[in-house]
Amino acid sequence: MRISLLAPSAIVIAMLILAIGDNFVPVIAEHMSVWHYHAIRAGLILPGLVIAMVLFGLARKTWPKRPIAVIQRSFFSTSALVLYFSAIPAVSISLAAAGLFTSPIFVVVISVIVFRERIGWRRIVGVLVGFTGVLLVLKIGTQPVQIMAFAPMIGGMMYALSIIWTRRYCRQEHPSTMAFWNLLFFFVAGVIGITVLPGLRAALAAFDGTDFLIRSAGWPETWVLGLLFLMGLSAATGMLLLAYGYSQIDSSFAALFDFSFLLWAPLFAWLLRAEPLDLRSALGMFMILLAGILALTGLQRDQHKFPQDAKS
Repeated sequence: MRISLLAPSAIVIAMLILAIGDNFVPVIAEHMSVWHYHAIRAGLILPGLVIAMVLFGLARKTWPKRPIAVIQRSFFSTSALVLYFSAIPAVSISLAAAGLFTSPIFVVVISVIVFRERIGWRRIVGVLVGFTGVLLVLKIGTQPVQIMAFAPMIGGMMYALSIIWTRRYCRQEHPSTMAFWNLLFFFVAGVIGITVLPGLRAALAAFDGTDFLIRSAGWPETWVLGLLFLMGLSAATGMLLLAYGYSQIDSSFAALFDFSFLLWAPLFAWLLRAEPLDLRSALGMFMILLAGILALTGLQRDQHKFPQDAKS
């Protein structure tokens, strides 16, 4: 009983820590682009992770058992979070979080369309409820929709692909292996983004809300570097707590507690930055939350009902 309480608690606390850190992204966005943000943050954390892996005898784990699968998973995960962070300064963290947490809905859609999995009624209803929630959050039909409002939704799709790749192809990989490659991809993505920044600026300057994607930056001030370090440290702490939580209980059950982020993110946006949340958006976020719960509980039942799909 003790472990069953500790594991969900670790996940909920991890989401609280990550939500607090993400609320400082708009501050960082005033000083640099999302590419500088990821390159510097990963550059600050990566050496510490490598040292920790060496100290704990995990140095050999830097090379994965299935390199192509881990590289693909890292690409999906990195793309998802770059899109999510890019949108926060433009659309609010509440909307960005709602977009990213459409991932369970996309898991269902991709599993059915691409991998031909059979699903029960709970996951079908979850998709319909989640789609309705997305329409509410985006305020479709009531006001113009910013192009950046779709970025976290696409991020949710990419994150769903990373979840599917983890479940299908990366089950035998050590968590530190995937953490190392994720950080490495963030660093590489940041460097590439900085390199092609002039081209991005020419392509995206005409669109509203893309400032974080195209902003120039010199060497950041000391306090900005300190904030980046603290954000990286909090993210690393959150990832460790998530790794513990997911190692103790079934992943489809553990994922239910990920949705606590949809509570913490708007709460701290209100406490730290007085960011409001209107009733329509709150209802949409609740429907996305409900859709995720239906999708994940449906997954548990479907794994028993269609075991051949669960093994794939």
